[in-house]
Amino acid sequence: MSFFSTLKERRLPQFMAAYAAGGWVLLQLVDQLVDRGVAPDPLYPTALAIFICGAPAAIILSWFHGAVGSQKFRALELSLLAALLAGTIGVSAWVWGTTSTESTGPSLAAIDLPPTEDPRRIAVLYFEGRGDDDVQFLAAGVTETLIDELSSVDALHVISRNGVAPFRDAAVSPDSVGRVLQVGTVVEGRVVASTDRVRMNVALVNAATGDQYGDVELERPRAELFDLQDELAQEVALRLREKLGEEFE
Repeated sequence: MSFFSTLKERRLPQFMAAYAAGGWVLLQLVDQLVDRGVAPDPLYPTALAIFICGAPAAIILSWFHGAVGSQKFRALELSLLAALLAGTIGVSAWVWGTTSTESTGPSLAAIDLPPTEDPRRIAVLYFEGRGDDDVQFLAAGVTETLIDELSSVDALHVISRNGVAPFRDAAVSPDSVGRVLQVGTVVEGRVVASTDRVRMNVALVNAATGDQYGDVELERPRAELFDLQDELAQEVALRLREKLGEEFE
């Protein structure tokens, strides 16, 4: 029997597909819990490490038990699984410890602020695009790039794209966003295009009070519209970092 026939008989592809699908669902759930402040930040990278380390265990179980019929556990299998379990515990403990240390940087959370009063917990809502379809795509692209840019700042906790997606094109007040996503700052924006210019207005809003404590306005030529996306997002991210620093240092 060929090697590929053996894999098929032991249903390895089916085992791995089920493992990948189940793991992806669980990781998405953990991501949402972390984004909403229900679970601590180190939980997601730790869950990802467990998922990766668990893949060999799925392969072993498929190899020894994937074939039709009942199979007994063997000493070799148990030894391999025990070694993988020990390794997974060690790796996950290291990841948790490392990410916990990284997340204890200069954060106002250190003084036990509630999530909805912590200005460094930020939700960037999808920007409103006023104009043709190109402007709509630009507004969405700038929003997602801005989320990525701000997420690179260690002192900030930025809600992911998936976390803010339910609020896209929805008329929701900042305090409602703050309560649902457990953030203290909401970033709102608008992209307006004329025949030859593109203007972007961005506002930092206190999620609890609705007060605006910072704003950014940028204007660029409309030529090569999509080439401007990264430049605009980087400039907005820089301005927002400066505003946050001025407000909370």
